[in-house]
Amino acid sequence: MEKEARRAWSPSKDGFVKPTRSRKFDDFVKAICAILLVTLCYVVFFHHHHHQPSAAAGMLRPAAPGPSDVPFSGTVTSGSAFSRSRQQAVMDIGLEEKIEKHKVTETPKAALKKLEHSKDNHEITSPLSIAKSLRTVIDLVPDELRINDLLRPITQSGEGRMRDLGLRTRALKKLWDAWESLHVTDGPNGASIRIDILQTVTSDPEIAKFDEGIPQIMRSYETFRHLFQTLTNLMYPYFSPFTPDLVGMRASYKHAGRGLVFTAGDNQAPFLMTSIPTFRKLGCDLPIEIMYLGEHDLSSDVREALESIPGVTTRDLTPMVADEGWKLAGWAAKPFAILMSTFREVIFVDADSFFFVNPTSLFDDPAYVETGALFFRDRRIFPEDRRPFLKRVLPKPISKKARESRFWSAESGHMQEAGAIVIDKYIHFVSLLLVTRMNGPDRDGNKDKEIVGTYDLVYGDKETFWLGFELAGDTSYNFHGGDCGMMGQVKGNSGVPSTTKEYNTGTSRFSPDDDSVESLHEEITDPTESTHHDTAATNFTMCAPQLLHLDLEGRPLWFNGWLAKNKFSDRKKQEYATFANYMIEPTDLREPGVWDMGESNTCCLTADAVLDFNEGEREVIDMIMSTAREKKALGK
Repeated sequence: MEKEARRAWSPSKDGFVKPTRSRKFDDFVKAICAILLVTLCYVVFFHHHHHQPSAAAGMLRPAAPGPSDVPFSGTVTSGSAFSRSRQQAVMDIGLEEKIEKHKVTETPKAALKKLEHSKDNHEITSPLSIAKSLRTVIDLVPDELRINDLLRPITQSGEGRMRDLGLRTRALKKLWDAWESLHVTDGPNGASIRIDILQTVTSDPEIAKFDEGIPQIMRSYETFRHLFQTLTNLMYPYFSPFTPDLVGMRASYKHAGRGLVFTAGDNQAPFLMTSIPTFRKLGCDLPIEIMYLGEHDLSSDVREALESIPGVTTRDLTPMVADEGWKLAGWAAKPFAILMSTFREVIFVDADSFFFVNPTSLFDDPAYVETGALFFRDRRIFPEDRRPFLKRVLPKPISKKARESRFWSAESGHMQEAGAIVIDKYIHFVSLLLVTRMNGPDRDGNKDKEIVGTYDLVYGDKETFWLGFELAGDTSYNFHGGDCGMMGQVKGNSGVPSTTKEYNTGTSRFSPDDDSVESLHEEITDPTESTHHDTAATNFTMCAPQLLHLDLEGRPLWFNGWLAKNKFSDRKKQEYATFANYMIEPTDLREPGVWDMGESNTCCLTADAVLDFNEGEREVIDMIMSTAREKKALGK
């Protein structure tokens, strides 16, 4: 006992007796103190970071919710081609903290899974990335001469105006990317816009290292801000006051999902009352927005009927677009409808178009997956050399895609058919803005005032999409790889057999109600016979208003032109067209051309083969016709 007591107590220098501790006990105490100190520092840091305004956190406001007042929702999976914007710095506030936020209702495994998802999708701007983004903004500030050039009034007409807008759009795109990188943050609850950049300039240690000094940094930022906002308002003033912040508008679309968009008035409503139910029967369950231009365009009772279809919403474009000095109407509303819809990824479809497959499949087309913009080719009609036109309007260097176009090769003055357009407008937002301008205040000419409009230079809205992309320097688009043709009935006999022959390999593309489908094709076919008519005739001619687009395997994909022999005639007197066969446009150039334009949008196609619909395609045609009869869409 005495030995143990002597070990535990020893005299001090001042004569007092003090206890002595074993080395193990000392180490234990030191460890406890270290843990307490680290914990205290962590708590202080965490409380300051989350509860005090700072340069790192910044002052944020939510991004503009887009054209509708409904908050956007949905996410894009990290595995998709377009799931990530430019990568900003990711601030990881610690595994323990994030799991702590979820531990009440989730297992550790589920919390870890949510953490991984959060790390992939929660992009915020750290002080370091703010400094880097601000550096880019400052370096992009042009000299005074360039600023004056960009902000001068847009006074030219015709081709000169088109080229000028293309050059300004390219400049705007560079400014836009830098501005957005500095101001837009993205998190799991959506995008936010920073409004505290000037405050951050005076408090951020990284920015303090810039050579210019704080006063000059602030002046450069304000010069850039004035240039960017003034140029945006100069080119696209018609979106204000409904959407005063176009940057916030784009940000709101990042997680906005997919949908179908139409434009229609009362005259087109019977088309939609038929086509939309057929899309649903083909398995398309995407939400649908139908854009119209005021009460006089689409009346309230018709809107009510359309909205009785599940998933359909009608929206008035007129308050969204301030068309002072010009009037938004007709075809020109298409790009506005696409841009102002609440979706990120849009399939725009003409009201008189129908699909043989679920239209949602267009999102999986390789050409769309690669670029986020998918267009369809028009018929090869009216050979015309538009190369000089492209050389005059497109900024140099002219892209490979433009040089491979029909305009360049003189194959045709018609490149695009705008009955169906697939576009990721978050990716192509600035390009789509230019397309709206081409269909907006610059659309119409005035001979008395010697003003040449967009529609004086190209055929309507349809060429403005790919051409607008080219003008904007955006070549990330593709034309669909399938051919186009025609569906209907061969003119006269033309050597065509009296019985229909069909290569019967098709399977049903939908699940029809047996009682609702009225068979229009009762021929019993031999599956061993060729899909091409084997006759002595060299050429066949088919005349119809229905333009057919084929998939990559040469099978019917979709068509437009409605279901009548003449969609422009009195609806009560319209007669159903007969879709007995289809023909594919020859790809070789011929003199004279294979197409002959008639009245009432009717075309005649001459080719050396007539093809039959397979069983699945005939079922779809029957379903479409049956739906039209059920809705009493035509008179006869």
